[in-house]
Amino acid sequence: MAVVDVIAGGSGDTVDTSTGGNQGNQGDQGTAGAQGNQGDQGVQGIQGSNGGSLDYCNLNKSSATEDINVTYANRVSIGFDNTVFKAGIFTHSTSTNNGRVTVTAAGNFQVNVTIGFDNSGANRASPRASIFKNGSEITQTRCSSYSRGSSYGDEKTLQINTNLQLSANDYIEVFAWM
Repeated sequence: MAVVDVIAGGSGDTVDTSTGGNQGNQGDQGTAGAQGNQGDQGVQGIQGSNGGSLDYCNLNKSSATEDINVTYANRVSIGFDNTVFKAGIFTHSTSTNNGRVTVTAAGNFQVNVTIGFDNSGANRASPRASIFKNGSEITQTRCSSYSRGSSYGDEKTLQINTNLQLSANDYIEVFAWM
């Protein structure tokens, strides 16, 4: 909107230009214009690298055979006598040294362990478990549980959920004790 002020006067006339009138009220908003055309598509990004593989190992026990009612010095290796699934980078035997799992390639490994135990006695029990790497305890993986005895529900579990960085030919074992 353009505004033009015209001041008319004759030769020799005095025209007062020092004051103007009050500004008028703002007018109504006009209608919206038409939508513009869609812009061009942007440049496509480069192809990302291929994803890695997920190597999985699932071992379990077909029956409870370990007596974990021992001290730390006499801790018991939890043996796995059933292979549900095992990718090629894991080695494990269900008959010889069945508590040991070896990795043949380096990487980060998510390890989840669940140990069920049955306190059939009337006494309280506080079992513990931990993952050992190459024969040494990883103390950050140590867990414990508590049972008040068979009169209070005797079936309990020990849980370890951790991420371990392992090198090729490292082995892990799970030990339990009271």
